[in-house]
Amino acid sequence: MADNDFRWGQITYTLREFLDSFTLPRIVKVTDGHYGNTEVESLAAGQIVRIHRQVRQLRVIAEDRHGRRLSIPADRKGVALFDVVSGGRVQEFDKDIVDILQTHTLPLRAQFSREIGLRSTDRHGVQMFGELTLLETYEEKYLQGNSYSDSTLVETVLLIPMYLTLRVAVAEGLLRGGDSDWTSLCQALSHTADTVSFDDVVGNEDVSLYTKTSVEEHNHIYDEIEPTRILKVYAVRDLMSSEVLDVGKTYAPLPPAPDEKEKKGKKKEEKKKAPPPVPLKPKSLRRPAGIPLPGLTPQSLKGQTDKPQQDKRPVVQRRPAIGQPSTDSYQTLVFDDPSTTCYQGLYMEGEAGAVQDTAASSHTTGNVAGAVSTPGMPRVDEAAPSRKPLLPPPAGGVPTAVVFASPSVTHAPKPKDETTSTPTTKENLKETDSAQKAANPSSSAGRRFSAGGEQLGVFIETFSDIPKDMRTITIAQMADCLRLLKLDKYIATFEENMVDGDLLMDLDKAMMRNDLNMSPLDCVKLLKFRDEGWRPKDQ
Repeated sequence: MADNDFRWGQITYTLREFLDSFTLPRIVKVTDGHYGNTEVESLAAGQIVRIHRQVRQLRVIAEDRHGRRLSIPADRKGVALFDVVSGGRVQEFDKDIVDILQTHTLPLRAQFSREIGLRSTDRHGVQMFGELTLLETYEEKYLQGNSYSDSTLVETVLLIPMYLTLRVAVAEGLLRGGDSDWTSLCQALSHTADTVSFDDVVGNEDVSLYTKTSVEEHNHIYDEIEPTRILKVYAVRDLMSSEVLDVGKTYAPLPPAPDEKEKKGKKKEEKKKAPPPVPLKPKSLRRPAGIPLPGLTPQSLKGQTDKPQQDKRPVVQRRPAIGQPSTDSYQTLVFDDPSTTCYQGLYMEGEAGAVQDTAASSHTTGNVAGAVSTPGMPRVDEAAPSRKPLLPPPAGGVPTAVVFASPSVTHAPKPKDETTSTPTTKENLKETDSAQKAANPSSSAGRRFSAGGEQLGVFIETFSDIPKDMRTITIAQMADCLRLLKLDKYIATFEENMVDGDLLMDLDKAMMRNDLNMSPLDCVKLLKFRDEGWRPKDQ
């Protein structure tokens, strides 16, 4: 069955309206997307998703000295480590956020442990916040489901945040087929969804950063606030230990000693002389042919037939998770083209007649049903054309909606067990206020750093943060200004052309139109912002 065989309702809903109006599960189609600059996966307008259920995740709100708010996951151990501060000094080191909530009362002064680091996903480098105040806990809501493509549920579990400003239409039936066919389809999808371990993915493991203004505008309802930035948690090398933690691309190793450089140079020369090995493809990685789910074949709908089309599957490779991934973490399948990301889905194995995941699947969900009844389903041999498991790429220029896929970030090392802890009360916080004000004023909070420790400049969170001399604005700060002006879609173009404040002052309208592909209205907006100091009245 093609994706356009659904009969969609005429009314579209926001995520909040959809959740209040319908019971789950439901099949929906994204009609109006939401452009996002963060996270690892996106939904394009026209994408079909089966919404399975609503889930809640426990998170902690923290505030830094500049009034910015951070939302930190607190529903599982190993995500965030803190040093507890009391009396102006660190009293407890490397405490897991879960243990802190069990042994302390909020509010509580703390700082991120040196065992972990935070890296922005939008090229702003390593983030430093200094001392924080853990204020309160709350539950953030997500919609949980799977993408639907070519009569197949894609195996990767999606966690869709409620703050996305997208709109969806709800499927009411089939264009070609009766009520019995629609019921059969829904039952087949439900049976397939039963094989997915949804409980393994119940929340977002990243840290969300909010501005003080956005929190006040939404009355501290964090479900309705889109984060200013998404921060990835990664493990940091222990300088006192010989063991090096694998932190992926975020870790910059120390330069080797001079004698080590010579050894490495000789090894490289030897490798160049040796012929490259011939890669072998194990039989275990060969993908078996698949057939659609029960109830989804064209023959079951009014005897219609479709000509099979041979799928030419692209060569994919695994992207390993940073560090040592847990058993419930996913791995993303990536094309040779790094700009394209896709996921393998569930399919029906013809000979066994059971739902299985492919050998190159991005994640093994477990709990796969043994045998699924498939009456009237033909047997498939290896020469039979297989279903198309990969999601179609979104059309050019179509806005997308950011959704959270399963985490591939290594958790920080498990904190040391501590049998004793001293509860901290509000009175203790008041006694330490004077000590905190006398702390080192050269704190790195509010600044961005590269992986090598190079300072990249302060954040521009509001219009008041913009310097008077705009020629001093860096490329990263230029991206901050574009976000404030709601010109996010030009950030990548500006970064590719290395547009900083100095270059911005030399641009004219023709260059913005022809070289940066900006619309006439956006050109006027940016020119008034640069030349006249224009600021939106609602800011």
